Amino acid sequence: MYTSLQFKRELFRCEVAGRLATAIAKCIRRFGRLGFSDRLMTLHAHRVLAIASLVAGVLAYRSLWFWNPDPHGQVHFQDWLFSPVDAIPQLYYALAAALVYRNRGSFRSAMEGSGSPALALLPLTLGSALFVWGHYVAAPDLLLVSFVLVSMGVGLLWFGTGFAVEWSIPCVILAFAFPIPAALTNEIFYFLRLWTADQVASLLTLVRFPVYHEGNVIYGADVVAQVIDSCSGLRAMEMLTLAAFLFVHWSPANRLRGWLLIAMAPLVAYGFNLLRVCFIIPDPTSDLSATHTVQGWLAFFGALAVLLLFDRLLGRLLPGRADTRSASPAAKDRNAAGAVGLANSRAGAWSLALAAMLATMLGVSIWMPEWSPPEDEEPAGELIFGPSVELPLAMGGWRMGEALELDLDFIWTLRFPQYANRPYRLDGQTVDLFIGYADRADRSRSLLSPKNALPGRGWEVEDRSFARLDSWDTQVERVVARSGSRRILTYHWYEGMDSLALEALRALFATDQSPLWRSQRPRVIRIGTPVGVGALEEAEADRRLTAFAGVLKEALPESGSSSAVDSARVRDGEPPIGRESIKAVLLFLGKIFPNPA
Repeated sequence: MYTSLQFKRELFRCEVAGRLATAIAKCIRRFGRLGFSDRLMTLHAHRVLAIASLVAGVLAYRSLWFWNPDPHGQVHFQDWLFSPVDAIPQLYYALAAALVYRNRGSFRSAMEGSGSPALALLPLTLGSALFVWGHYVAAPDLLLVSFVLVSMGVGLLWFGTGFAVEWSIPCVILAFAFPIPAALTNEIFYFLRLWTADQVASLLTLVRFPVYHEGNVIYGADVVAQVIDSCSGLRAMEMLTLAAFLFVHWSPANRLRGWLLIAMAPLVAYGFNLLRVCFIIPDPTSDLSATHTVQGWLAFFGALAVLLLFDRLLGRLLPGRADTRSASPAAKDRNAAGAVGLANSRAGAWSLALAAMLATMLGVSIWMPEWSPPEDEEPAGELIFGPSVELPLAMGGWRMGEALELDLDFIWTLRFPQYANRPYRLDGQTVDLFIGYADRADRSRSLLSPKNALPGRGWEVEDRSFARLDSWDTQVERVVARSGSRRILTYHWYEGMDSLALEALRALFATDQSPLWRSQRPRVIRIGTPVGVGALEEAEADRRLTAFAGVLKEALPESGSSSAVDSARVRDGEPPIGRESIKAVLLFLGKIFPNPA
């Protein structure tokens, strides 16, 4: 239900869009009434059409102005320092705008070139198609990619390759605002945390501060500290790489020198992140250790200073500056001669087609509805942490115990909206069962993570392999891990999920927020049991988990693999998932192109 203020805003937005579309339509109608010899519009008329097109484009991409990548809450400024999944796009917008302003002279010179309509066709087509899809699935990050493509196409159409080269530099900065698919960040997080814990423990031992680590937890005489995701250093590496890129662009130097400086930036940032964690470990309760923003800025400026010193060293080894000479008189004459071609190309059918395309995109952003899941689909539930999955009290003699606490700091980036974490016991033997569900509509999180093999922090993986679980007709990941004197054997597998590459692509194009969504709700299942040392002990633990998995399969028949779900659907007279997806595509096309009758 609209409030009065929201209604007024919608009314104003529609009125502005309507007037702009009417103005562009009038220009096109007047142009259509001209004879062929009169279709080379005056430069003044061309500029009016160009300005109207740019205004339509800016309004079409208005959802990017206040884009918040975190759907779970407000992004704070310190997230730019630590959280790789909660960026602040507006900062990158400001940096790109500042770069354009600083290079305004180069852009002005590039705007004297003649257009290249043939080269502009591909980015304009891809960008406009991605815009429609991004708006339909409510994915602002896809709109950002669309903006880069469309703006590059507009530059090629109006000004040619020279402008496209200049505009590619701000586009690189905008690329830093694009979020990495969650399935990939989960992999990066996991290994960065392990490497950080291992190297911090080694550094502290070198300075006579005896510590050791198990998994991502560092143990000392009077301290136990966990290396969490925000301490992995991924955001610091992104920030310093961006700073190095800007420095190289603003201070032209030898090309090899510039590339070496950019390549060194992630390594320097990672090193300073290690030092930051080293200073926290000895006294984690101090004021400086608790002030993450201050830590982040100190580490960032320290890394930046080292990077500048490294640049000075490269300057001595690789002297010389980049070629910044101005264009030759002949080139200037060619640009001046190309100005006539510029007016001609922009005043022709291509510019009118561009204006119509941008006006259509504006109309799509206003009147095209976003996709919503079917009404009969069970809601995913609120994004809260809570044991909300019901399990049977007894399964084949195994009886349920008290709920196990979930280590929220360990699984920080996973965010299970619904889960169950329970032990089952039989004749003195224990098997821990964990089932976690994902929210299909939340592209900022993914179930795929090496963390799912472990029950929490402080576990060191001794062996990781794969095994076949016949009762579930699936392959599981088998992990042996230790923590202190304890050892466990775990199996875990996924349902309704694809490989890492396919999951990254599905998240990239937001297919689960479209008619191509998966009807099977993704989930992860982990079963684990204590295990002794030796091959016989591990073989006994394997038999225990295999037997429990068979009992679990019988108690939860609806939780089969995707192939079992397809078979059940066919038996019930429903199409399998593949045919259902094809039907969904046809229904989607029917909404976009309705039957005139």
